[in-house]
Amino acid sequence: MTLSEFYLQAKKLYTKEKGERFFSFSLLWACICEKHGLLPSARFSDATANEGMLGELELLLTGYPLQYYLGYWDYMGKSYLCRENVLIPREDTEILSRYCAKVLPDNGTLLDFCCGSGCVGISVMALKPNAKCLSFDISPDALSLTKANALRLKVDKSLTADHCDIFSEKASELISKGEFDVFCANPPYIPSGVIDSLEENVKKEPRLALDGGTDGLDFYRRIKELYLIRPDKLYAFEIGYDQEEAIRELFCDTDASIDILRDLSQNPRVCTLTPTKMFRKLNN
Repeated sequence: MTLSEFYLQAKKLYTKEKGERFFSFSLLWACICEKHGLLPSARFSDATANEGMLGELELLLTGYPLQYYLGYWDYMGKSYLCRENVLIPREDTEILSRYCAKVLPDNGTLLDFCCGSGCVGISVMALKPNAKCLSFDISPDALSLTKANALRLKVDKSLTADHCDIFSEKASELISKGEFDVFCANPPYIPSGVIDSLEENVKKEPRLALDGGTDGLDFYRRIKELYLIRPDKLYAFEIGYDQEEAIRELFCDTDASIDILRDLSQNPRVCTLTPTKMFRKLNN
């Protein structure tokens, strides 16, 4: 089969499988070309197609994530390694990274819980070379990938990754010591009953990184407990697009100044908790 014939068959199969639920055909073709070192114009070529390309196409059209297929994805202008069993970096999360980089002192310490690929903490360290980040996750795969990405992006001297369950006593002790300036997290926040209805590509990501409990708020209740241990610190965490009201209600009985940052689509995306005195100082 020539590359030209493969392109036509790929387009026909794409149309049949309605792959637009996951990605556009032009993006799919660009990723296949990049994976195999081809130019997009290969669709006109009479060169022989790789025998494995059709199998790869069929896999992608089941919803297999392009990020896992390529093995990397861009975040904050840098290329991050992506692997199965670890949450994929998303553009919406850049709101969290940019906020943390803005409020973290130049030589401050960031606590990054539920770190996944490490994209939040690593991107902040790239902008704050004299700061340090302590990244935590419950998943060995996530911790391994965070370390690999830190080394790849040359922040491994300022970032360490360690196992810690956010619900554990270890997490409480870390917060209690107060040896940090900013707490951040991109926790699981999808209600358990909703996960099976998600698009196929999202369901290929680890449930451990998606499932936020019956109402999607389990991790935010825990973050509130941690906040109450050290309410003198800055806290920032990603939330679901439909969770602003629930989050405000959850934290309304604290002394924090609550702010909700919106993503490029103007959906609620990040909640910040700032001590009232610090909020006044930051805004004067």
